[in-house]
Amino acid sequence: MVKQVQLYFIFLFTLSTFSESTFAQYESRGVAFNYVDAESFFNAGNYYDALPLYEILMAENPKVVEYQLKIGRCHLHLTNSPEKAIEYIENIYTSKPKTPDVEYYLGKAYALNYQFTKAIETFEKAAKNSKTSVKLKDEIPLLIQQCENAIELVKDSVAVEIINLGNIINTIDNEYSPTINADESTLIYTYKGTKSIGGRQDEFNREEVNGNFYEDIYISNKLLNAWLTPQSISDSINSKLHDASISLSPDGQKLYVYNDTRDFSGDIFESKKENGRWTEPQSLSINSEFWEGHAAISPIGNFLIFSSDRPGGIGGRDLYSAVKQTDDSWGEIKNLGSTINTKYNDDAPFIHSDGVTFNFSSEGHTSMGGYDIFESKIINDTGYLQPRNIGYPINTTANDIFFFVSGRGNAYYSSARKGGFGQQDIYVINVNDVITSKPVLLVKGVVKENKNFTNAKITVRTESGKDLGTYYSDISDGKYQFYVDLNDFYVITYEISEFPSQIESIDATKYTQYTEIEKNINFVSKDVNINGIALTRENPISPIMNLKVNLSNKDKTINKVYMTDEFGKYDFSNLPNDEYYLLFLNEEDEKIIVDSTYIFKGKVTMKGIPYSKALINDMPTDEDGNYRLEMKKHYYGVLSGTSSKLDEMSPEDVMAKFGDQTAAGVIFKVQIAAYSNANNYNGKHLTTLGTIEKTILEDGITRFTLGNFSTLRAAKELQLKAIAKGQEDAFVIVFIYGKRTYLDELVNTGVFK
Repeated sequence: MVKQVQLYFIFLFTLSTFSESTFAQYESRGVAFNYVDAESFFNAGNYYDALPLYEILMAENPKVVEYQLKIGRCHLHLTNSPEKAIEYIENIYTSKPKTPDVEYYLGKAYALNYQFTKAIETFEKAAKNSKTSVKLKDEIPLLIQQCENAIELVKDSVAVEIINLGNIINTIDNEYSPTINADESTLIYTYKGTKSIGGRQDEFNREEVNGNFYEDIYISNKLLNAWLTPQSISDSINSKLHDASISLSPDGQKLYVYNDTRDFSGDIFESKKENGRWTEPQSLSINSEFWEGHAAISPIGNFLIFSSDRPGGIGGRDLYSAVKQTDDSWGEIKNLGSTINTKYNDDAPFIHSDGVTFNFSSEGHTSMGGYDIFESKIINDTGYLQPRNIGYPINTTANDIFFFVSGRGNAYYSSARKGGFGQQDIYVINVNDVITSKPVLLVKGVVKENKNFTNAKITVRTESGKDLGTYYSDISDGKYQFYVDLNDFYVITYEISEFPSQIESIDATKYTQYTEIEKNINFVSKDVNINGIALTRENPISPIMNLKVNLSNKDKTINKVYMTDEFGKYDFSNLPNDEYYLLFLNEEDEKIIVDSTYIFKGKVTMKGIPYSKALINDMPTDEDGNYRLEMKKHYYGVLSGTSSKLDEMSPEDVMAKFGDQTAAGVIFKVQIAAYSNANNYNGKHLTTLGTIEKTILEDGITRFTLGNFSTLRAAKELQLKAIAKGQEDAFVIVFIYGKRTYLDELVNTGVFK
């Protein structure tokens, strides 16, 4: 990467593991070799690896001022040890005050360590000193202004709690530039370190042992409020070049990335999530022959703000806007103007969920050092409010950049502050009391076609017909999400092929603060058939004629009755593809002999094809769609007039009341499969969750289960883990003294209270 691109990442210095054996190896090589490597690392901005080499050189030649100054300058960039910069540079200034540029670097050391008055005095001396280079003198007015800004900002600090995301996400290497989807369930960020695909390379993408690690993009998903182990996002995105995360659309379906292109200019690309996979990134039409490094897209996807160093700007890097055209390209590119852009660098934009508030980072305005994060408002496509610094301690004397805020007000950003796991770590801060964006409504849910996740087209309009964007549910998990303002009525249309559209309406005017609402949509085919035969015994077969067999679904929106024929047969047709059906008997039926057991055997088909894993009385059909039930008193009249205690409770209420209860002989397990031929099941994807047990119940079907818990909550947690690993039909089952039963029976009989 050429210098102009490399400067973009200069504060994201490489962290490598400098072991004792490596240190000893360098120590024994001699001054010449170590000096060449130290200079190579230093000039590449790799201060972490340069530092120990200069320390070796200084130990051998303690009077060489250059080594001491380079050590001090390394500490200026390694913000986990800024106080050491003062120690080394002050020592040079005391003993060798005529050292070129020493006052300039001492001023920077004071400023970095919040000694602003000293910093200003030292910068003023450096400005008058003939030993200070002209280039550095040109920077001094800005540095003095930043110190003066810092004095005021520290006086008026903001109250926030800065939380490290922990060692699942953060490592001894670098993690930075985080971006999240709307409900904060997916985190995508840039990783730079020992696992980088490109390894160490020089600025021309050639392998180089003294080079910088190149960047990759990593992804983590949240399960039960905890981040899962991050993975490289995709081979279609990560390469041996620089690949850095920029921004994720609120629905999580479009990812904007920075790529260090082979012409070394650096451009912005877009990858889409299709069929659960990320596509190869495509270059955006905003790119030029110059550098484009960061971008933010509006919530509805029709407006973009990006950074570029193209000619004709106001400063080094400027922010520009672009508007989505009818052919999906980006056009009408405009500089944001002098209200936003300064004669210094302005970068890293982010547009909030309200579509009006936006943040960016700037070295100008009222920065207290390096890049600071600012807030402004979009008045129209050419007008913006005067930016304001969002305050200390969010902003520091080092670089503060890559700020991404959820609708909830949680801001994710990276910092090299003390107390982290490595150099750059990712942190989260709630900024509801700092940022002035308007509250919004997050609409989210899952779309299914029958019981399978589907890729639905979701169109959002106001009640008056204004189009607010089109979204798509993710075919891998059915999820969708989008933001709307709180000041309107909305009509949402869900569409998939071969089904009538489903329409939902939302009155967002009744909300006054950030709210999340869930709308789960199921497109159901009415082509399921459940047939069977009712028996009093199987050997010899003894069918029951004129028995009223009742059928309902979990939501009780279906209630059908079928009287068996002379062969004991019943047949329910034209049923919606519900995930759960219940066959039961009416205890008032004159054919019923109380306390008797009846056997129901049959098949479930959909469009004439065997329907496996359909739930009949909580029992999944086998791979041939077959089921066998023993109809005991538990299923007499369960739905005839009265309901069980659980029927009126939400899943959350059930968990709150019964999740931690225990009872003698009661065991909870997670059923992951049921097969008449056990050899047909392969559960390798679940082996990390524990031992898979096989149990053959009295119906002859083999059940595969995980776990052996005394509480429902523990079993439910394992169920969610199994679902996360792809076993979407996993569910909790109950045994009492080794015999399978049901949770509502435990409640109704008083075992659970």
